[in-house]
Amino acid sequence: PAGRPDAQRLQLLAAHRLQHAVRRLGCTVSGERGRAEVNPVIKNCHERMCKVCTSALDFLRRIGYHTRALYPARSGNSSLGGIKMNNSNGKTRRLAGLALFTAIVVVLQLLGSFIKVGPFAVSLVLIPIVVGAAVYGVKAGAWLGFVFGVVVTIAVVTGADAGGYIMFSARPVMTVIVCLLKGTAAGYVAGLVYRAISKKNALAGVIVAAAAAPVVNTGLFVLAMLLFYQPQLQAWAGDTAVATYIVTGLVGVNFLLELGVNLVLSPTITRLIAAGKKGPVD
Repeated sequence: PAGRPDAQRLQLLAAHRLQHAVRRLGCTVSGERGRAEVNPVIKNCHERMCKVCTSALDFLRRIGYHTRALYPARSGNSSLGGIKMNNSNGKTRRLAGLALFTAIVVVLQLLGSFIKVGPFAVSLVLIPIVVGAAVYGVKAGAWLGFVFGVVVTIAVVTGADAGGYIMFSARPVMTVIVCLLKGTAAGYVAGLVYRAISKKNALAGVIVAAAAAPVVNTGLFVLAMLLFYQPQLQAWAGDTAVATYIVTGLVGVNFLLELGVNLVLSPTITRLIAAGKKGPVD
Protein backbone atom coordinates (compact mmCIF):
# COMPACT_ATOMS: atom_id res chain seq x y z
CA PRO A 1 0.00 0.00 0.00
CA ALA A 2 1.13 3.53 -0.83
CA GLY A 3 2.35 5.81 1.94
CA ARG A 4 4.07 3.10 3.98
CA PRO A 5 7.88 3.05 3.72
CA ASP A 6 8.03 -0.53 4.98
CA ALA A 7 5.24 -1.75 2.70
CA GLN A 8 7.45 -4.19 0.79
CA ARG A 9 8.69 -5.86 3.96
CA LEU A 10 5.16 -6.10 5.34
CA GLN A 11 3.87 -7.55 2.09
CA LEU A 12 6.59 -10.20 2.11
CA LEU A 13 5.69 -11.11 5.69
CA ALA A 14 2.01 -11.29 4.78
CA ALA A 15 2.82 -13.50 1.79
CA HIS A 16 4.82 -15.80 4.06
CA ARG A 17 1.86 -16.13 6.45
CA LEU A 18 -0.48 -16.86 3.59
CA GLN A 19 1.89 -19.53 2.27
CA HIS A 20 1.88 -21.06 5.74
CA ALA A 21 -1.92 -21.08 5.60
CA VAL A 22 -1.73 -22.88 2.28
CA ARG A 23 0.50 -25.56 3.75
CA ARG A 24 -1.70 -26.01 6.79
CA LEU A 25 -5.12 -25.96 5.15
CA GLY A 26 -4.51 -26.79 1.52
CA CYS A 27 -6.13 -23.46 0.60
CA THR A 28 -5.49 -21.39 -2.50
CA VAL A 29 -4.43 -17.75 -2.46
CA SER A 30 -4.96 -15.22 -5.22
CA GLY A 31 -4.81 -11.46 -5.44
CA GLU A 32 -3.45 -8.34 -7.05
CA ARG A 33 -1.88 -5.09 -5.91
CA GLY A 34 -3.62 -4.00 -2.72
CA ARG A 35 -5.97 -6.98 -2.64
CA ALA A 36 -5.79 -10.60 -1.46
CA GLU A 37 -8.13 -13.56 -1.42
CA VAL A 38 -7.87 -16.78 0.58
CA ASN A 39 -9.90 -19.79 -0.53
CA PRO A 40 -9.64 -22.78 1.83
CA VAL A 41 -10.90 -25.95 0.20
CA ILE A 42 -11.76 -27.98 3.29
CA LYS A 43 -15.40 -28.88 3.85
CA ASN A 44 -17.07 -26.76 6.56
CA CYS A 45 -13.88 -24.70 6.95
CA HIS A 46 -15.99 -21.71 8.03
CA GLU A 47 -16.82 -23.65 11.20
CA ARG A 48 -13.18 -24.08 12.12
CA MET A 49 -11.74 -20.71 11.07
CA CYS A 50 -8.14 -21.56 11.92
CA LYS A 51 -5.77 -19.14 13.63
CA VAL A 52 -3.37 -19.17 10.70
CA CYS A 53 -5.89 -17.92 8.14
CA THR A 54 -7.45 -15.50 10.63
CA SER A 55 -4.13 -13.92 11.56
CA ALA A 56 -3.06 -13.66 7.92
CA LEU A 57 -6.25 -11.89 6.89
CA ASP A 58 -6.21 -9.58 9.93
CA PHE A 59 -2.62 -8.67 9.22
CA LEU A 60 -3.42 -7.82 5.60
CA ARG A 61 -6.28 -5.58 6.72
CA ARG A 62 -4.01 -3.73 9.14
CA ILE A 63 -1.51 -2.86 6.43
CA GLY A 64 -4.20 -1.56 4.13
CA TYR A 65 -5.21 -4.53 2.03
CA HIS A 66 -8.82 -5.11 1.02
CA THR A 67 -9.23 -8.76 1.98
CA ARG A 68 -11.77 -11.39 1.12
CA ALA A 69 -12.02 -15.01 2.30
CA LEU A 70 -13.99 -17.47 0.20
CA TYR A 71 -15.31 -20.44 2.19
CA PRO A 72 -17.27 -23.54 1.14
CA ALA A 73 -20.97 -23.10 1.88
CA ARG A 74 -23.24 -25.84 3.19
CA SER A 75 -25.59 -25.47 0.24
CA GLY A 76 -25.21 -23.13 -2.71
CA ASN A 77 -23.74 -19.68 -2.08
CA SER A 78 -24.44 -17.98 1.22
CA SER A 79 -22.69 -15.74 3.68
CA LEU A 80 -21.42 -16.05 7.22
CA GLY A 81 -20.33 -13.03 9.22
CA GLY A 82 -20.05 -10.93 6.08
CA ILE A 83 -17.72 -13.45 4.42
CA LYS A 84 -18.66 -14.59 0.94
CA MET A 85 -18.62 -18.33 0.43
CA ASN A 86 -17.95 -20.15 -2.82
CA ASN A 87 -17.07 -23.80 -3.38
CA SER A 88 -17.00 -23.94 -7.17
CA ASN A 89 -13.23 -24.47 -7.35
CA GLY A 90 -13.35 -27.34 -4.87
CA LYS A 91 -16.25 -28.98 -6.71
CA THR A 92 -14.44 -28.67 -10.04
CA ARG A 93 -11.28 -30.27 -8.66
CA ARG A 94 -13.31 -33.03 -7.03
CA LEU A 95 -15.23 -33.79 -10.23
CA ALA A 96 -12.00 -33.84 -12.23
CA GLY A 97 -10.41 -36.23 -9.73
CA LEU A 98 -13.42 -38.54 -9.72
CA ALA A 99 -13.53 -38.50 -13.52
CA LEU A 100 -9.87 -39.56 -13.61
CA PHE A 101 -10.42 -42.38 -11.12
CA THR A 102 -13.53 -43.49 -13.01
CA ALA A 103 -11.52 -43.75 -16.22
CA ILE A 104 -8.78 -45.72 -14.42
CA VAL A 105 -11.36 -48.17 -13.04
CA VAL A 106 -12.88 -48.73 -16.49
CA VAL A 107 -9.52 -49.21 -18.22
CA LEU A 108 -8.11 -51.55 -15.56
CA GLN A 109 -11.24 -53.69 -15.53
CA LEU A 110 -11.23 -53.97 -19.32
CA LEU A 111 -7.58 -55.01 -19.25
CA GLY A 112 -8.23 -57.37 -16.35
CA SER A 113 -10.94 -59.17 -18.29
CA PHE A 114 -8.19 -60.74 -20.39
CA ILE A 115 -6.59 -62.29 -17.29
CA LYS A 116 -8.61 -65.27 -16.12
CA VAL A 117 -8.26 -67.87 -13.39
CA GLY A 118 -10.74 -70.65 -13.99
CA PRO A 119 -14.05 -69.42 -15.43
CA PHE A 120 -13.86 -65.94 -13.88
CA ALA A 121 -11.76 -62.85 -14.60
CA VAL A 122 -9.39 -61.48 -11.97
CA SER A 123 -10.33 -58.00 -10.73
CA LEU A 124 -7.51 -55.47 -11.01
CA VAL A 125 -9.49 -52.37 -10.09
CA LEU A 126 -9.76 -52.58 -6.32
CA ILE A 127 -6.64 -50.46 -5.72
CA PRO A 128 -7.97 -47.29 -7.44
CA ILE A 129 -11.31 -47.88 -5.74
CA VAL A 130 -9.60 -47.92 -2.34
CA VAL A 131 -7.53 -44.83 -3.17
CA GLY A 132 -10.57 -42.98 -4.49
CA ALA A 133 -12.62 -43.88 -1.43
CA ALA A 134 -9.87 -42.64 0.89
CA VAL A 135 -9.22 -39.40 -1.01
CA TYR A 136 -12.75 -38.36 -1.95
CA GLY A 137 -14.86 -40.07 0.69
CA VAL A 138 -17.28 -42.93 1.18
CA LYS A 139 -19.72 -41.84 -1.53
CA ALA A 140 -16.89 -41.62 -4.06
CA GLY A 141 -15.80 -45.14 -3.10
CA ALA A 142 -19.35 -46.39 -3.66
CA TRP A 143 -19.47 -44.63 -7.04
CA LEU A 144 -16.18 -46.14 -8.20
CA GLY A 145 -17.33 -49.56 -7.02
CA PHE A 146 -20.58 -49.07 -8.95
CA VAL A 147 -18.61 -48.20 -12.12
CA PHE A 148 -16.60 -51.38 -11.60
CA GLY A 149 -19.90 -53.28 -11.29
CA VAL A 150 -21.24 -51.75 -14.50
CA VAL A 151 -18.17 -52.83 -16.49
CA VAL A 152 -18.43 -56.34 -15.03
CA THR A 153 -22.14 -56.44 -15.89
CA ILE A 154 -21.45 -55.47 -19.50
CA ALA A 155 -18.86 -58.25 -19.78
CA VAL A 156 -21.30 -60.74 -18.26
CA VAL A 157 -24.25 -59.77 -20.46
CA THR A 158 -22.21 -59.76 -23.68
CA GLY A 159 -20.59 -63.11 -22.92
CA ALA A 160 -17.05 -61.71 -22.54
CA ASP A 161 -17.07 -63.30 -19.08
CA ALA A 162 -18.00 -66.93 -19.77
CA GLY A 163 -18.70 -67.93 -16.17
CA GLY A 164 -20.74 -64.81 -15.56
CA TYR A 165 -22.72 -65.40 -18.75
CA ILE A 166 -23.77 -68.83 -17.46
CA MET A 167 -25.08 -67.12 -14.32
CA PHE A 168 -26.82 -64.46 -16.42
CA SER A 169 -28.49 -67.10 -18.58
CA ALA A 170 -29.88 -68.79 -15.48
CA ARG A 171 -31.00 -65.66 -13.55
CA PRO A 172 -30.55 -62.43 -15.55
CA VAL A 173 -31.93 -59.87 -13.10
CA MET A 174 -30.25 -61.39 -10.06
CA THR A 175 -26.91 -61.55 -11.88
CA VAL A 176 -27.04 -57.85 -12.73
CA ILE A 177 -27.95 -57.01 -9.12
CA VAL A 178 -25.09 -59.11 -7.76
CA CYS A 179 -22.54 -57.53 -10.13
CA LEU A 180 -23.57 -54.00 -9.22
CA LEU A 181 -24.07 -54.63 -5.51
CA LYS A 182 -20.78 -56.35 -4.75
CA GLY A 183 -18.71 -53.65 -6.45
CA THR A 184 -20.61 -50.77 -4.86
CA ALA A 185 -20.43 -52.37 -1.42
CA ALA A 186 -16.68 -53.00 -1.76
CA GLY A 187 -15.99 -49.32 -2.45
CA TYR A 188 -18.39 -48.11 0.23
CA VAL A 189 -17.00 -50.38 2.95
CA ALA A 190 -13.40 -49.51 1.99
CA GLY A 191 -14.23 -45.82 2.46
CA LEU A 192 -15.93 -46.42 5.81
CA VAL A 193 -13.07 -48.53 7.13
CA TYR A 194 -10.42 -46.06 6.02
CA ARG A 195 -12.28 -43.10 7.52
CA ALA A 196 -12.67 -44.88 10.86
CA ILE A 197 -9.12 -46.20 11.23
CA SER A 198 -6.98 -43.57 9.48
CA LYS A 199 -7.75 -41.03 12.21
CA LYS A 200 -5.43 -43.02 14.48
CA ASN A 201 -3.05 -44.57 11.97
CA ALA A 202 -3.04 -43.79 8.25
CA LEU A 203 -1.10 -46.90 7.18
CA ALA A 204 -3.33 -49.18 9.27
CA GLY A 205 -6.37 -47.54 7.69
CA VAL A 206 -5.00 -48.24 4.21
CA ILE A 207 -4.12 -51.86 5.00
CA VAL A 208 -7.52 -52.67 6.49
CA ALA A 209 -9.38 -50.84 3.71
CA ALA A 210 -7.27 -52.60 1.06
CA ALA A 211 -8.16 -55.94 2.66
CA ALA A 212 -11.83 -55.05 3.15
CA ALA A 213 -12.46 -54.34 -0.54
CA PRO A 214 -11.66 -57.85 -1.88
CA VAL A 215 -13.24 -59.49 1.19
CA VAL A 216 -16.56 -57.70 0.57
CA ASN A 217 -16.39 -58.13 -3.21
CA THR A 218 -15.66 -61.86 -3.05
CA GLY A 219 -17.79 -62.50 0.03
CA LEU A 220 -20.96 -61.13 -1.56
CA PHE A 221 -20.26 -63.09 -4.74
CA VAL A 222 -19.88 -66.37 -2.83
CA LEU A 223 -23.00 -65.63 -0.79
CA ALA A 224 -25.00 -65.00 -3.96
CA MET A 225 -23.73 -68.22 -5.52
CA LEU A 226 -24.77 -70.24 -2.47
CA LEU A 227 -28.21 -68.64 -2.29
CA PHE A 228 -29.23 -68.33 -5.93
CA TYR A 229 -26.99 -70.50 -8.13
CA GLN A 230 -26.86 -73.93 -6.51
CA PRO A 231 -27.50 -75.84 -9.79
CA GLN A 232 -24.62 -74.03 -11.50
CA LEU A 233 -22.36 -74.65 -8.51
CA GLN A 234 -23.19 -78.35 -8.51
CA ALA A 235 -22.51 -78.60 -12.25
CA TRP A 236 -19.15 -76.83 -11.95
CA ALA A 237 -18.11 -78.75 -8.83
CA GLY A 238 -18.90 -82.17 -10.33
CA ASP A 239 -17.87 -84.85 -7.84
CA THR A 240 -16.14 -82.30 -5.61
CA ALA A 241 -17.92 -80.94 -2.55
CA VAL A 242 -19.39 -77.51 -3.23
CA ALA A 243 -17.57 -75.88 -0.31
CA THR A 244 -14.25 -77.33 -1.44
CA TYR A 245 -14.85 -76.20 -5.01
CA ILE A 246 -15.64 -72.66 -3.89
CA VAL A 247 -12.40 -72.40 -1.93
CA THR A 248 -10.07 -74.20 -4.32
CA GLY A 249 -11.62 -73.63 -7.72
CA LEU A 250 -14.14 -70.82 -7.88
CA VAL A 251 -12.73 -67.86 -5.95
CA GLY A 252 -9.75 -69.11 -3.97
CA VAL A 253 -6.96 -68.07 -6.35
CA ASN A 254 -8.76 -64.89 -7.46
CA PHE A 255 -9.36 -63.75 -3.91
CA LEU A 256 -5.84 -64.48 -2.70
CA LEU A 257 -4.39 -62.68 -5.71
CA GLU A 258 -6.53 -59.58 -5.19
CA LEU A 259 -5.86 -59.53 -1.46
CA GLY A 260 -2.12 -60.08 -1.87
CA VAL A 261 -1.71 -57.31 -4.45
CA ASN A 262 -3.66 -54.86 -2.30
CA LEU A 263 -1.65 -55.63 0.83
CA VAL A 264 1.73 -55.57 -0.92
CA LEU A 265 0.95 -52.20 -2.49
CA SER A 266 -0.42 -50.67 0.72
CA PRO A 267 2.62 -48.37 1.25
CA THR A 268 2.24 -47.10 -2.31
CA ILE A 269 -1.49 -46.62 -1.77
CA THR A 270 -0.68 -44.59 1.35
CA ARG A 271 1.54 -42.23 -0.65
CA LEU A 272 -1.10 -41.88 -3.38
CA ILE A 273 -3.71 -40.98 -0.78
CA ALA A 274 -1.42 -38.43 0.84
CA ALA A 275 -0.81 -36.81 -2.55
CA GLY A 276 -4.50 -36.89 -3.46
CA LYS A 277 -5.60 -35.29 -0.21
CA LYS A 278 -3.93 -32.03 -1.18
CA GLY A 279 -7.22 -31.46 -2.97
CA PRO A 280 -10.79 -31.32 -1.55
CA VAL A 281 -12.17 -34.37 0.20
CA ASP A 282 -15.34 -35.43 1.90
